[in-house]
Amino acid sequence: QQFIENVPNGSTILFPDGATYQVGSFVNVWGRKDLTFEGNGATLQLTGVATWEGGGIQFAKSDRITLRDLTIVGNHPYSGTRNALQNDQGQHGIYVRSSDDVLIERVDVSYVAGDCFNIRALKPPAGESAVWSNRVTIRDSRCTLTGRMGVVIHGAADVLIEDNVWDEIGFGVFGMEPNRSHEGAERVVIRDNVIGSYMLTDRFSPKLIYACDSTWIDAPSTIRDVLFTRNTVEGNVSPKSGEVTGLHVKICGDRGKRRNFTVTNNTAKQAVNGPAMTFTEVKGVTVTGNKQPLTKGTLAAFPGSTRVTYEENDK
Repeated sequence: QQFIENVPNGSTILFPDGATYQVGSFVNVWGRKDLTFEGNGATLQLTGVATWEGGGIQFAKSDRITLRDLTIVGNHPYSGTRNALQNDQGQHGIYVRSSDDVLIERVDVSYVAGDCFNIRALKPPAGESAVWSNRVTIRDSRCTLTGRMGVVIHGAADVLIEDNVWDEIGFGVFGMEPNRSHEGAERVVIRDNVIGSYMLTDRFSPKLIYACDSTWIDAPSTIRDVLFTRNTVEGNVSPKSGEVTGLHVKICGDRGKRRNFTVTNNTAKQAVNGPAMTFTEVKGVTVTGNKQPLTKGTLAAFPGSTRVTYEENDK
């Protein structure tokens, strides 16, 4: 931490090849610009408590940050089990908070009690507007054995999530769940990912993609312009329902604040009960070209949604 704070903006930080660091509280990168972190296969072993302070790395109010070739290993004892989702879900691998132009590539995160990646806006001072994170890319990375989700967006625009592997995820894989009205998500692209098992918890029903406001939010948030394409889901049996997980999508309208969702050309390997996808009160939905075997019912339902373009399974 002290070393990073003393490195000038515009630097490249080189980790020793294959080094291991024990991290009791997250490495804080606050208010920095033009930093590149070359992990060189180094590992951060998280030894702190399962709250957000015990996570891996935080980039906050920072611009033009690159992180690559690093492994982050948490200490969550229930990873990979039906008890993976615990009440304390704050330990995340990487936080991106009110930061712009962040590239994360070839990063391996596992055994965290929360999410591998958490992208959000810092809570603004009273009377001020929130500053979202912008232009965040996560690619060619691996996320496994989480307590909660793969990636959660709480306040960000222009997010690209591509060519990653997600497996043994405690809850859902891709979450957009604003906790406050100043949060949300816009222009999110999720493509060419491989999803193994998810929804290991027995507390909730399957959700591959989840875009709903938290129940305690003060006013509706905006989530719009989301593209989910060319992803593959292997599937597993959910402990909650006994059903196989697949292309399960749940989008909540939340009083007209959900717009322009496209789910196209995705593939699931195993059959599920329909509808696998539900879009409630969404303005603008496209569901085409997907391959999801069904044991019964239809692929998708659209209660209260408008401007819907829909094709059943691509045969």
